[in-house]
Formats: sequence, structure tokens, C-alpha cells
Amino acid sequence: MKIALLLLLTFIMGCAINVPYDAKHNWNKSNYLLYDGVVAITIKKKRHWCTGIVLNPDFVMTAGHCADPRLYNLLYITSGCNDITAENCTHTKVVLAVPHPNHKESGPIWNDIGAMKPMESIKGITSATLTNQIETQSTINLAGFGGHEGKTGILWAGKSKINHFWAYGFETYLNGKNGPCGGDSGSPAFDEAGKVVGILSRSVRNKKSDCGGIATYTMPAMYIGWLREMNTIFSATNASEADDGS
Repeated sequence: MKIALLLLLTFIMGCAINVPYDAKHNWNKSNYLLYDGVVAITIKKKRHWCTGIVLNPDFVMTAGHCADPRLYNLLYITSGCNDITAENCTHTKVVLAVPHPNHKESGPIWNDIGAMKPMESIKGITSATLTNQIETQSTINLAGFGGHEGKTGILWAGKSKINHFWAYGFETYLNGKNGPCGGDSGSPAFDEAGKVVGILSRSVRNKKSDCGGIATYTMPAMYIGWLREMNTIFSATNASEADDGS
């Protein structure tokens, strides 16, 4: 399926999300089947690295700082499970990891978007749809494999509201355990129709917590041109040739 078809902003309807929600704790363990495209990115199938989003079976989007080309030969897309240690997980090797060319790890959070090509097509995962139709104070549904209760690699979900927009993204403010944690980078924020409006770039944590604070999201719909370009490159690249066998 062409990524161009998946990136239509206003004409493709996503699946509505009905998230089990405990307002007292906000974040709760969840099921990947509730969220289109959500996968984990792991190191050597065992250690959690980041969260990703399947845009088509041969294209995974994540944060730019997660798509580190120095690590691609260690990375796997872990899909079809809620815990990366579960036996039902499928682990697919990453053969290309490409951050946006204007993303600078040491600089401001600009262009923090990346793309990964799996060695084989990701199966059993519904591809996500992107949109930029979102407003301040809109409710967003969050899902990621980041660390909660001292452990990473388990899918957790929560809710928030958009508090502030910036040029290519938005911020949401959540305190303590109510916010994203380490390992949630690249994880999606969905609108209430189930479309992806943002991917997590950074979370400026509170001093007394490992999570929460100001969470900054990049809006991938602003980068459709680059995503299409990368999809064309990936489609023209043979997976076995891209992988150096390391």
C-alpha cells in the first residue's frame, strides 16, 4: 500500500478509540489492538529502545533521535504483543534507520522525526493514519512502551489535552506518573477519531519524578513530503542489500 494513500489528512477516517481509563492514575496497561500502528523498537529483541508507528507494512515512523543510523544493525521492530518479553511477539530486524536530515540531536527539538525500514513486512498491525486537524485543549490518547512502575517494554496508555502549539508540534503538561516516561519517544498521540496527530520527542521531567512534566510532540503530518520521499527510497531498496549482515 502506498504511503501517499495513508497520509491523506481529511478523507480517510480512522478507527475510534475506546480506551480503558482510570482517571486516578491516568496511565494504564493496554492492548496494542486498540491503537493503529503502535509497535516497540528494541535492541537485539530484548532491550526496549523506543516506540514506533507503522505507516505501511514496510515503513515505521519514530522520533528522529530514535532512528540512530549507528544502531540500526542492533534494532528490531517488535510487534503483535503488549509486552516485548511475551512469546507471541514478532521481532523484525531493522535494515535502515534514517533521522530527518535537519534533525540535530544536540540542538533544539526540531525535525525530530525518523523512518525505519524492516527487513520483512510487518504483519498483523493496522497501519496508522496521520492528521493535522487538531486544536488547543483537544483531548489526545497516548500509547507507548516506555517505563512505568520501574519497567519498560510494556504498552501503557493514557489521556491528555494539548496545551500549547509550536511551529511543528505541540506540548502537553502532565505531572509525575500521569505523563510519558523514558522509552516513550516516538510514541503516538491520537485524536479521538484514532488518527495520529503527534509523536513524542522529549519529556522535560519534574525534579521529583522520572516521568511527566512538559511533553513535546512533533506533528508528522507536517512532514508528509519527507515521509513520502523516504517511502520511495525504502521501496526501491532491497532489504538484503540494505542490511550489512552485522
